Amino acid sequence: MPLIKHFTNAEHLSSIYADGVLKLEGSNIEYMIRNNIEAIHPSGIPVNTLWKAMKMQYKLAGRYVWLTEETDVNCITAQRKFEKIAFVFDAEEIGAQRWMDVAKRIAFNSKKAGKLIKHLNDTARASGDDITKWWVVRHNVGIDKCIADVHATKMQIAA
Repeated sequence: MPLIKHFTNAEHLSSIYADGVLKLEGSNIEYMIRNNIEAIHPSGIPVNTLWKAMKMQYKLAGRYVWLTEETDVNCITAQRKFEKIAFVFDAEEIGAQRWMDVAKRIAFNSKKAGKLIKHLNDTARASGDDITKWWVVRHNVGIDKCIADVHATKMQIAA
């Protein structure tokens, strides 16, 4: 199985190390909602408004830890630029599945989900990402399974 990378904002490193896991997408916003923390997301959208949209997306398409075979990912910095750090894993070791396979199964079962997935995939492609190289995991991923230095340069990440 290939080596795949999860990219995250470098500002999140201390909390990732403290938790020992990469959490499912939206976990930071979910924490704010559950603890009644009013905030504005860096995109300028109130967190509670964003959470409502995210919950609908998760209901239709699922909620994941996202990874890629590529040496970078563009869609996560499409609205706001930040320093990205990569956690590198063996796909089999963490139970990752190819996004295209997962998306196909979901879209087959729901036209509404299929439309959402098409929109999300089109947005990612427009950002320059190759979604055929994307992988997903349906659970938190322990960083103890990480096999490469998260502070690696892009050239090292490619390894």
